[in-house]
Amino acid sequence: MVLGDRVQRAKSYYEKHQKYFDISVFFSGFFFDIFTLGNVDDFLNITQQAVYLTLLGVFLLLEVKEDVLGTLFSERFKKVWKYKVLIVHFLLGSLLSVYTLFFLKSASLLASFVFILIIVGLLVLNEIPYMQNLGLRLRTVLFSLCVGSFFAVYLPLVFGVVSWVPFLLSMILGLLVTYGMFVLIKRGQPDELVKKIKFVFMYPALITFIMYTNLYGLGLVPPVPLSLQYIGIYHKVEKVNGEYLLSYHRPSWKFWQNGAQTFLARPGDEVIAFATIFSPISIRDRILINWYFDDPKQGWVKWDAIPLTISGGRAEGFRGYGVKKNYQLGDWKVIISTGDGREIGRISFTVEADADTTPIDYDVDRF
Repeated sequence: MVLGDRVQRAKSYYEKHQKYFDISVFFSGFFFDIFTLGNVDDFLNITQQAVYLTLLGVFLLLEVKEDVLGTLFSERFKKVWKYKVLIVHFLLGSLLSVYTLFFLKSASLLASFVFILIIVGLLVLNEIPYMQNLGLRLRTVLFSLCVGSFFAVYLPLVFGVVSWVPFLLSMILGLLVTYGMFVLIKRGQPDELVKKIKFVFMYPALITFIMYTNLYGLGLVPPVPLSLQYIGIYHKVEKVNGEYLLSYHRPSWKFWQNGAQTFLARPGDEVIAFATIFSPISIRDRILINWYFDDPKQGWVKWDAIPLTISGGRAEGFRGYGVKKNYQLGDWKVIISTGDGREIGRISFTVEADADTTPIDYDVDRF
């Protein structure tokens, strides 16, 4: 009897604070993947996402049946079904954390920020009381976002390149998945209910894929599965026994810099931008090392673009570098991008004249 009372009190407490439980479970799913997520091409990760997407799709179909079609479930099933929001939020939190983390690793700050801002905005809308009647539509949008991201992340592994072709195919496949669900749920229903299903499920999904494609066109979708692991500025580079030895010289107190971001230049010096980029084994693509100079009169001016062909499979990342022999004193930045101009990462540095003429004892980084 005591146990029964405790269970009843727990149920009452949950029902009273359901909104906060829903939010907590969403973020528990988010943080669960932060600590368990492996590489983008890890088979277990891919399988887990496919299972989560399948479960989420099933729950959405059942929710459409209940809210739109008025389907009555058995009393036994209702005991589990009343926790549907908790389950859906956990699945969404887990999936969105996967894609957010992949995009964070693979993006410039701006692209990552925009993507996360969109997700947070949708979640906030989902929790606003007077928006609750749009709950199913918003969950459909988030589900569509997850389906599109799943294909956008993994189709480049099939094609071996990061470009418009695999992305557009990703959006088409995502739309086909949601359309298949729509066909399944509308079967045998009268025209009036079919229209309602379109408004709460099919149209939100369609709008999501259109917006996703527009964001990609604006360069705000990161070039997953490529990700910048390291970038630094150096004076010299040498390859010995398969290892890169990178020499640099900088003021000792600027310990946070990667190499020599305060580049003290002497006559004959070259500026070397070195980067390591994670790329799955199936990827063989072209990247660009873009050099920009902050001209006092014209602002940022592109000086050069050095192409590199990357091949994946190395756990520590593909290693490559670009050399700038002709440069001016002042502020510079190097942006690593895909062949179609999608930013992977960047570094800023300043070139200053080195008035010291004593021999330099270089420090060395090894990659």
